[in-house]
Formats: sequence, C-alpha cells, structure tokens
Amino acid sequence: MKKVFLFTGVIALVFSAGALLTSFSSQDLNNSIPEDVMKIFTNSCSKCHSAGGSGIAMTHVNFTKWGTYSTEKQAKKAADISAVLKVNGMPPKSFVAKNPGAVLTDAQKDLIYKWSASFNVK
Repeated sequence: MKKVFLFTGVIALVFSAGALLTSFSSQDLNNSIPEDVMKIFTNSCSKCHSAGGSGIAMTHVNFTKWGTYSTEKQAKKAADISAVLKVNGMPPKSFVAKNPGAVLTDAQKDLIYKWSASFNVK
C-alpha cells in the first residue's frame, strides 16, 4: 500500500514540476490572438486554461498549446469560447468569487467575438 502512495506522490510531483516550468506567455498564443484579446485571456482565463490550470478546463482550451493547434482547430476553439461567453458560462462563478476582476465587460466580450469571427474558416 505504501508503494502505491509513493508512486502516486512521485507522479503528482512530476506533473507539478512540469506545470511550474511551463508558463503562459504571448508566444504560446501565436499571432492569431491580438494583444488586446490576449490581455483579456491572461486576466480572466489563463489560470485555468494554461499550464498548471484545471485539467478539465484545459481539455476545452489550452492556451499553452494554442500555437500548436491548426488554424481550423483554433477557429473551432475560438468559436467555442464565444459561444460560452454568450451564455455567461465563463469564467465560473466560483472563480469570479475569488477573482472579481476576472469578470468580462460587454466590450471585452465584443472584442473576443470579433476575434473569433475573424478566422473565417469554412
């Protein structure tokens, strides 16, 4: 039983170290995300949707890997982000309670909607 706990602890330590060594940066976001939109994502999204964030959140959008996504995948993810924002699905209320500055204004949402629409992938 002690071996199982030790193995689990080592695995958790390895993943934690990897997450700490990888940080969210403008290079991760590639040139497909304009600076004004990137600032919004950095403030309101990156704590969960980049290295070291929530595993579940990163399955939806992982900004650390954004630059590795194909243009089509970026377009789909951007459309998904817009759809979630339109129903006020993000950021989650539990995150906003601890980070009230993460709430997006209508103007910020509009910037994201326009950025998402700019992909024009058919």
